[in-house]
Amino acid sequence: MRRSLSLAFLCLAAGALPLGAAPLPAAKTGLSQVPASAPLVIQMRGLDGTIDRLAAFLKAAVPDHADLATLSLKLGLEGGLDGRSLKALSKDGPHFVAFLEMPKPNMEGPPKMAVVISTTDNQKFLDGLLKDGEKKALKKEDGYKSTVVENTGEPMFIVERDGFVLFTPRKDVAKELVQKGAGLDSRISEPLMEKLLGFDVGAYLSMDVLNKDYAEQIKAAKKELLDNLDNQGGAAGLDKAQLALAKKVIGGLAQSVEDSKGIVAGLEFRPTAVAMHLQSELRPGSPTAKLLGDAPASKFDDLGKLPAGQIFYVGGELNPAILDTIKPVLFPQIGEPDSKEAKAAAAAVEKIVSGKPTTMVFSSSIPTAGLQIWRAADPKAMFAGQVELFKALAGGSNFGGMALKEPPTVKVDAQKLRDVSFTQVVLKIDLDKLGDQFGPELPEDFKKAMLEGMKKAIGEEIQIFVGADDKGVYQVTSKDWAGAQKLLDAYHDGKDTVRPLDGYGQIRKDLPTQATVVGLVDFPTYLAQVVEMVKPALGGLPIMLPAKFPAEAPKGSAGFLGMAASLGKDRASADFVISAECVLVTYKRFVAPFLRGAAE
Repeated sequence: MRRSLSLAFLCLAAGALPLGAAPLPAAKTGLSQVPASAPLVIQMRGLDGTIDRLAAFLKAAVPDHADLATLSLKLGLEGGLDGRSLKALSKDGPHFVAFLEMPKPNMEGPPKMAVVISTTDNQKFLDGLLKDGEKKALKKEDGYKSTVVENTGEPMFIVERDGFVLFTPRKDVAKELVQKGAGLDSRISEPLMEKLLGFDVGAYLSMDVLNKDYAEQIKAAKKELLDNLDNQGGAAGLDKAQLALAKKVIGGLAQSVEDSKGIVAGLEFRPTAVAMHLQSELRPGSPTAKLLGDAPASKFDDLGKLPAGQIFYVGGELNPAILDTIKPVLFPQIGEPDSKEAKAAAAAVEKIVSGKPTTMVFSSSIPTAGLQIWRAADPKAMFAGQVELFKALAGGSNFGGMALKEPPTVKVDAQKLRDVSFTQVVLKIDLDKLGDQFGPELPEDFKKAMLEGMKKAIGEEIQIFVGADDKGVYQVTSKDWAGAQKLLDAYHDGKDTVRPLDGYGQIRKDLPTQATVVGLVDFPTYLAQVVEMVKPALGGLPIMLPAKFPAEAPKGSAGFLGMAASLGKDRASADFVISAECVLVTYKRFVAPFLRGAAE
């Protein structure tokens, strides 16, 4: 089957587009050539255009190697054409691989599929693409042509339309294409169509067809996941509350699959980033659509007011339905469900929720330090619930994935800043229990060294200061009040914030302007902290690190990875962005030191 598709995929790869995307009306014309019944469609904007866009990204991300990488890609493309030439391709495309039915496991023979290529002259395109033997073998059939692919001896059927050439390895598909019924542009919505046609490489999947054809497999996969949780959850260190949360997440994901009409996914190269997008169109009135129906969106202006130098930056918009769904994640259950501790924690969480939080932004870093800003209808009620939640913690409680040695020390009105009184919470971390998570299979010396690195990075004590005014709730994590005050002053005074950094401004431009959730990670800084944490454990391994590893970060750098989720009554989407600066800084700090060492 693979050989029978070789010419078809070669034709798809041949579609070279210019740097800019084709206008939607012209692209819709191409999509109209794809049968409406196609449940799976892959779209490309052309290899030459994609390579040009990738080259622009590489020039910003790895300037010292961009030209060589681009040349290698182009030479590889030319070598892969095996003497075929690519003439008369439409520069505006687009080009598609369309499966007219869902591929089945262990299917014999070629799939029911077609490749759609847009051309400026069908005859010139075929003259350049087909080899002499394939041209000699061409036969005119009833509305289509057939030939035999050189070197494989397998048939290929060709249907020509005005400005388009369609290829298929199956005669029955050729006959169907000759009849030209409704196109896929009549089946999918304008938003999904626009997204699909804007990618360098994109795909559309009809979830209606998938849910019908693979209903039993989807049901079995859900059952297997839930059974694995029941059988292995305890061994993985999950308590009853965490198991219940994991099952709820799996159930929600399964429901969202059932409620989806169609999905598009794709990849796009930009001069500033590599962007990935996933979007699901929801069935009206479905449980998922009802849950997300009034999900808010925001520009998250407060995110840029958070202190610079942190690793993680997150913003989220909340409504009652979303808050009820994710509160186990925001405010994990403490202890066994029926214990006194758990009941007190649950009551505290309900008091937090009664404050009706609407927006939250937070930043955090390693060693543990960060700032949370919550906007709520009743900040004082939310604040009171937060304090009660800390008081409910006991020795052995799990807080942020870390076990506590003893109940927290809670001191009301411990500090005051800008007319806000802050309650101080001191947490003693049981780092020895963190070592238990490494598992028995690792050598004791390695686990001991890892634990020493974690103690250095995390510390054995965390202080949290939480306060509220009429505008919101402020929660600061730091090793002491001086550090907490510095973070608060940065936010209130607008000094030393993340907003002026070029990396922050660019990643925000590359992500959607408005979203329900936004998250940024300064990946090179995070990776550097992880390396420092594991360095003690690397001493006994045959790994030669450069003298200065990782290298110092370029001044003012912020190499962000970004994500955003946008929710609504008719759709749910997610965007993931890798900035060029992230790749550049990661290269300078973690790859270049090894290259310098080799040169020396």
